[in-house]
Amino acid sequence: AVPDMIQAGADELIKAERAEMERLKLVDTGDMKESVKATKVRKTDSGGFVEVYPQGKDRKGVRNATKAFVAQYGKSNLSARPWLTAARAKSGDKVSEAMRKAWEKKVNG
Repeated sequence: AVPDMIQAGADELIKAERAEMERLKLVDTGDMKESVKATKVRKTDSGGFVEVYPQGKDRKGVRNATKAFVAQYGKSNLSARPWLTAARAKSGDKVSEAMRKAWEKKVNG
């Protein structure tokens, strides 16, 4: 049940991160937004986890994670636009709810 729960939560977080990028107009060609994905579920002694972040490179060969980092924290000539912080704050309840539903579905059939 745990991997299903984790994946359900990751799916909600992906939606939230993409929506926040869109809201802050961080979308140019859409490469970075569409690259937000979850890694495979990794098992630990206490359950498991996934990482959700922009993966791969855009069509110009620039790492999407680098572009996302700069957008989040800014640089000397670019103000920070904390899309990740906002997405995670806004999505907490939805992520928890999705994980709870996945648990109940698996346990209760």
